[in-house]
Amino acid sequence: LTLSVIASNPDANGNGILDAWETQQFGNAASGNNAANDDADQDGLSNLLEFALGTNPLVTGANPILHDQELVGADRHLRMTIPKNPAATNLSYIVEVCENLAAANWSAVPTVIESETATQLIVRDSVPMSAAPHRFMRLRVRPLP
Repeated sequence: LTLSVIASNPDANGNGILDAWETQQFGNAASGNNAANDDADQDGLSNLLEFALGTNPLVTGANPILHDQELVGADRHLRMTIPKNPAATNLSYIVEVCENLAAANWSAVPTVIESETATQLIVRDSVPMSAAPHRFMRLRVRPLP
């Protein structure tokens, strides 16, 4: 007697979006459909970000990521609060900061993770706003290797 177990690929079309969520939202997860960088509802959030944030990719909505400032000692720091889709276990969430918007200057090194749960990530910049003329934050989402 030989027993074989065949595990299904949770992301068969390789777009970084789990097929179960993709089928629930779009009605299919066929290869070539629902590309990660597409924006089905034209709200500025890609399909991959909609999956990561747990928002509806077919309904235009406000960006659910919150930006504010946190006082640490005498210094103010930029902070980002990100809702996480608890079903998006195949993704990594990376918050990066920089002083200018040039692509090569983004880095996750000067950040502090204040809190992370299955449903929320709160990250702040470790560089005080007073220490640099400009500070920017962004969220990058990518599939885990």
